[in-house]
Amino acid sequence: RDHLGGPSPSKNQQAGLPQLPAQGVGWLGSRTQSTSWNISSSLLTQGHGSLEPSGKVLPHSGIYPSTSPVLSHLKSTIPAERQILFPGVLRFLALIFALVTTWIFIRSYISLNAKTIRLPRWLSLVTKEIPVVRAKCGLAKPCPKEFFAFKISSGAANVVGPTMCFENQVIMSPVKNNVGRGLNIALVNGTTGMVLTQKCFDMYSGEVKLLVKFLKEIPEGTLVLVASYDDPGTRLNDETRKLLSSLGSSYAKQLGFRDSWVFLGAKDLKDKSPFEQFLKNNPNTNKYEGWPELLELEGCVPRKIP
Repeated sequence: RDHLGGPSPSKNQQAGLPQLPAQGVGWLGSRTQSTSWNISSSLLTQGHGSLEPSGKVLPHSGIYPSTSPVLSHLKSTIPAERQILFPGVLRFLALIFALVTTWIFIRSYISLNAKTIRLPRWLSLVTKEIPVVRAKCGLAKPCPKEFFAFKISSGAANVVGPTMCFENQVIMSPVKNNVGRGLNIALVNGTTGMVLTQKCFDMYSGEVKLLVKFLKEIPEGTLVLVASYDDPGTRLNDETRKLLSSLGSSYAKQLGFRDSWVFLGAKDLKDKSPFEQFLKNNPNTNKYEGWPELLELEGCVPRKIP
């Protein structure tokens, strides 16, 4: 104790360092008991040691809590210019390293002249183009041998015309500009798959006699593809319905105003065709205003063996 009766100053105070608390929060946040601390001010100032309760000076660990009074004292001894310059240099070096690494990667893996990406040589992989197998007319899978692929789509209201595809050949479509209101019909040779002819017949204001004549002249063994557009049934009479039914249709007798209908049959077919879809014009179920939704029919039809 000093001559005034108070505690004598510690060596830290004599060295000009902040006084460490004798009891309170510890180095990592835990409470410590009263301990006598000895420190070499010259070593700490030069960054060569740290505090140790026994009075020894430990080698510098490089870690000081941000709230440490010793760290605050050490920071105060370092010029401000150096404190700002050192982190800036590290950031600059990190940026240069990132740019150089990126440039090496691009040069190694990308050929700008060929505009292709090359795999690393150490993978020892040989890239090959995998051919994409597409079925004819966009079918989900190819048809077996001795079968023809086909796809028929009816018109959508009176806006989009029908489409017919046979063996990957588009016979009728709005793009080809050979479709019209009423019934769109294409004839195909059932043995060779060759397209014979295609025509459209206006069933709203056209002459039904033209359709009757066309149906009667269909040669035997001919495949008949039919798609409706807008109104396919207003002008149909009993004779035309009977002729269409003889091709294998199950819905020709019901076909009426603005119905949707797609069909594939054949001349003098003994049984009903399995390739047919029909949707009645019904205000309660119509998808479009005044028309039912369009229909699509696709599949594989067997070739007629002569």
